[in-house]
Amino acid sequence: MVGESVLRSRQVDMIWATCHPTSSLWAGDAISRRNDLPWVADIRDSLALKERSGYYKGLPARARTRRILPRAAAVVEVTPEHAALDARWLGRSCVTITSGFDHRQWEHVIPIADRAKQPRLDVLCAGMLYPGYRTLGPALAGISRLRAACPGARVRLVYYGRSSDIVREDATRFQLEDITECRGFIPQDELRAQMASADVLLLPTNQAGHSGVPGGKFYEYLAARRPILAVPGEDRFVTSVLKDTGAGIGATSPDDVARVLQRWLKEWNRTGKIAYTGREDAVNQYSIRESARRLAAVLDEALDDHVTDGRLLHAANVANTNTAA
Repeated sequence: MVGESVLRSRQVDMIWATCHPTSSLWAGDAISRRNDLPWVADIRDSLALKERSGYYKGLPARARTRRILPRAAAVVEVTPEHAALDARWLGRSCVTITSGFDHRQWEHVIPIADRAKQPRLDVLCAGMLYPGYRTLGPALAGISRLRAACPGARVRLVYYGRSSDIVREDATRFQLEDITECRGFIPQDELRAQMASADVLLLPTNQAGHSGVPGGKFYEYLAARRPILAVPGEDRFVTSVLKDTGAGIGATSPDDVARVLQRWLKEWNRTGKIAYTGREDAVNQYSIRESARRLAAVLDEALDDHVTDGRLLHAANVANTNTAA
């Protein structure tokens, strides 16, 4: 009803339905059919993965979603891995348009010099964590291994976000409470400055072995232009982006994590910083500006196809009318 009221109040050329929830897709399809408008389905989390996790509580919801999506002018996914999964699930092609960072939000960010008392290698993590799925446990196991191999290693883990209890629990489990600081949730402008001043940005990827699930802070990490350490390093999308951009590395086992941090720690001890090796042109491929360009191309193509199909249908109707006459 809200969608129909919008169409009555202004000129609309296309419907953009963002999921989840899947009811947004159902509304987009219905408004499209009633008003002869093309529509695009924007899938933020893979529908195939949602089905595996029990998201669909009944067959009707699952069947309805699979039935309407072939009618969409395009199905947009956030990573190639999700696009491939849903293409098989739906039996149609899906387009990838990644999320990204906004250049404007980073133009005037000034790194903060924050070295409490004794200087340490700062490993910063920001964002939501989820017990049993995305935690700092694998990374903390590696830091524990590093401290065992290099007693007195000057490393500090700093966490920003709403999951401090999860972080403290893991820090206690690995006996790293003395080098773990939970600073809570802070304004985004301040967080960007802290990220830009960190020695290492720690990206906790999921522990279920899924690929194409980078986490909400991944693109902000890229924008910060600091070395990224992804743990576990098993998300193929994350590791491929880090490799293509040169912005970081993935590590999975505690020994792998310890080796990477030990190498960076040696560099930090020698020079006072860790060199950033990201390639600017490659990193900028993950900006919102680039995502918007790709989206514009998808929308233009969908609208052109709809107009062309409408002309062909009109021509066919005229031909049928002439034949009947």
